[in-house]
Amino acid sequence: MTPQLRYLAIASAPILLLGTSCQKDELTVVSTATTHDCTKMVVELNVDSILQWPPPAPGEPDLHLTICECDTVAFFPVNIQGDCQLEEWFIYQGQGITSYNELVLDTITVTSELTMNFDDCGPWHHIRIQVDTEPCK
Repeated sequence: MTPQLRYLAIASAPILLLGTSCQKDELTVVSTATTHDCTKMVVELNVDSILQWPPPAPGEPDLHLTICECDTVAFFPVNIQGDCQLEEWFIYQGQGITSYNELVLDTITVTSELTMNFDDCGPWHHIRIQVDTEPCK
């Protein structure tokens, strides 16, 4: 239930009760569900450890994350060893690929395929992340 609908339900409850006071056995509760508070989720990526993992199966991401469709996810890469330097993020959100050159990526709000590309990190030099969204509960 959205905050607006909840307010409307609370505001109209006295009117509903007055109008049905002689039929109180018919009074029902429509919903007692709580709404999801939209948040910004912070994910620290331990780059050194992830780059040492065995590569995933072809077409599979290194990491998979599912967020509520109103949440925002922020990726904070940490523990980048040696000469390894972030080259860029490639971001695919269903309408073409864009790139982003800053280390911290903090504005993912929709289903996205992300790739972090690195320079001078040895044979395995990218991290693929799949972010999916689901309805808020």
